Amino acid sequence: MYALFFLFHPAFILYSRTLLSDLPATIATLIGIYYSIKKRYFIAGIVLGMSISIRYPSLLVPATLGVILVFRAEWRNLAQSSMGVIIALIPLIVYHLVFFQTVFGPFNAYGMEFSLHRFWSVVKQLFIYTNILYPFFLVLPIFSGIREKWFFILLSLVFIISYSFLGFIDRGDTFFESLIRGQRYVLPVLPLLLIPYIGVINKMRFVKKSVFFALCILCLLSVIIHYKHQQFLEQEIYYRDLIYMHTEDADLVLCNKEVYELFNPYINYVSWAPFESRRHLLSLDNYSTLNKNIFFACIARDEEMEGLCRAVLLSFPEREQVYVSSEPFYCGVWRVRQPR
Repeated sequence: MYALFFLFHPAFILYSRTLLSDLPATIATLIGIYYSIKKRYFIAGIVLGMSISIRYPSLLVPATLGVILVFRAEWRNLAQSSMGVIIALIPLIVYHLVFFQTVFGPFNAYGMEFSLHRFWSVVKQLFIYTNILYPFFLVLPIFSGIREKWFFILLSLVFIISYSFLGFIDRGDTFFESLIRGQRYVLPVLPLLLIPYIGVINKMRFVKKSVFFALCILCLLSVIIHYKHQQFLEQEIYYRDLIYMHTEDADLVLCNKEVYELFNPYINYVSWAPFESRRHLLSLDNYSTLNKNIFFACIARDEEMEGLCRAVLLSFPEREQVYVSSEPFYCGVWRVRQPR
């Protein structure tokens, strides 16, 4: 039952189709926790260190584990776990030193995104999304008789609270899409919560008899997710080819995230620079003296992003429209000169 609920969770179905780092980090975290429960702390540390190398926020797991070991005064186990994490992180540290000339590399960028004023909004949405797909997913584990339930619950709370401070949650175009994508950043702890969750379900006769029906619904949802994601990929290919076609002679493309994610160096290398980050405009001062063939490109799936694109475009007194379309989303390419 655990395996089925794990493999057919809509969020895992969706992100098994992508090259994002969330899912492999989740699997590495799960393996690390398994070895922690088995008291093989050195191996657990190595695997959890690998998880951090895949996705930096995975650091929350060994950090929480370390705090638990400190409270239990298990100093030997803490030393073994810490040593494993440090050894596993050596390749990542070398990579940071070579390419970023600092031990932490781009890790500090995460700290810059913390937002206090949106905390309650994000934590509320995470709570709602997580408890809808699997009813009372964050509540039922409390009533589990499994000895390690508080260990799993604590790890989950640390992840949910930490990501709520980021003030950001992944959303889709519909509530159903947001329901699934909204759980992206807490994927590492979902399989952990499933353990006490399934333990409670096994004790509820009526619910247990409904599991087969629930799995049929999850199978149907997985088909819909695959179909919708394939439609999304076809749309991305359309926009990718469109952007490439209209920026083929560009020395530099100033663009937003929706555009630069389409550039594939294995297809054709394009030099690009972002004009926004998490919907915050970036300075264009570095491009004020460039005497190059600069293009401005934007894809906006909502009015807020379209407004940001237009605001940046107005900062270029000399601009020549190359392509503009509003269907199915706002997309525009301009040849521009130095900004004001």
